[in-house]
Amino acid sequence: MYKTKPICSACGLDMKVHKQGVVVVEMAFNPPSPYCMINADEYVCRNCGHKVIGAYANEPYVYHHHTDFKSKLWELVQDHPELLRVNWEYLPPTQMREDPVAHLQEWLRKEAINA
Repeated sequence: MYKTKPICSACGLDMKVHKQGVVVVEMAFNPPSPYCMINADEYVCRNCGHKVIGAYANEPYVYHHHTDFKSKLWELVQDHPELLRVNWEYLPPTQMREDPVAHLQEWLRKEAINA
């Protein structure tokens, strides 16, 4: 099977894997909250440095309704923030956050209070 690699639209070069095993947290709902977590790879253009996420796993490894979702998210935020990426695709620009780790920490604190 032929595997595709991302190509930088600015430079026209194949992108190389920059970091394997990043975790993409998909956001949904209003107010924004985590929906699921899925493994992926981060690619970088070796010429201009532009980064993209690709090579997603076939499906998320945990969804918001699973009993261990909050503990897995907490572990990711606290112990491995360098692997965290957030997909804000379904949110209006006014709800996007500059610091996704801080946003997820805030959400987890509120969830602990409401539990």
